Amino acid sequence: MMPDSSASSGRTALREWVITALFAALLCVCAPFSIPVGPVPVTLATLALYVISLMLRPKNAFVAVLLYVCIGAVGVPVFSGFTGGFDRILGVTGGYIAGYPVCALIASILSHLSLTRLRFPFRILGMLSGTIVLYAIGSLWFMVSTGNDLASTLMLCVIPFLLGDALKMIFAFLLTLALEKPLSSLLPDTRTGKGSSPRPKPPDPDLADRK
Repeated sequence: MMPDSSASSGRTALREWVITALFAALLCVCAPFSIPVGPVPVTLATLALYVISLMLRPKNAFVAVLLYVCIGAVGVPVFSGFTGGFDRILGVTGGYIAGYPVCALIASILSHLSLTRLRFPFRILGMLSGTIVLYAIGSLWFMVSTGNDLASTLMLCVIPFLLGDALKMIFAFLLTLALEKPLSSLLPDTRTGKGSSPRPKPPDPDLADRK
């Protein structure tokens, strides 16, 4: 019994981390596409970030996004504009990149507080809270790097992105709703932290007749 249980647990853990790596790859594919609108470009990174936060448990969401940051830091061109390197993290907009894992962690924790009727408000609250923290980290680093005051930093780095990020949150919520059921057999159970539970076997009709 024990060896079978350990083997099953190992397979579940392996599958969980493979899925985490796949979501990190999703972020690597989405994040480089950007539209320059100032010092901080509009990218698909936050959309992928929201999807990761809603689909994965907090630990896995954090690791997936941290893996993306590390891949970019070593020079793979996965940051906005197909750039990479540690100098991007140290640059004026590097605070936003460094804040991605924290955003994912907070968004995932709050969005998984409810899995029933209150799913929409909790998930929106999670994404909103994570984004506020992301804005705070990125803006603070931008102010330190450039010497800009708070008002000019908000005008450059926050206000132009509010509407777009709000739309991304709604789209991410709708997308994850559509994906959860077909992917439920692959994703870990967010309530228990384990893989999806196997379906119960139907009762044996012969046994039912004997009752």
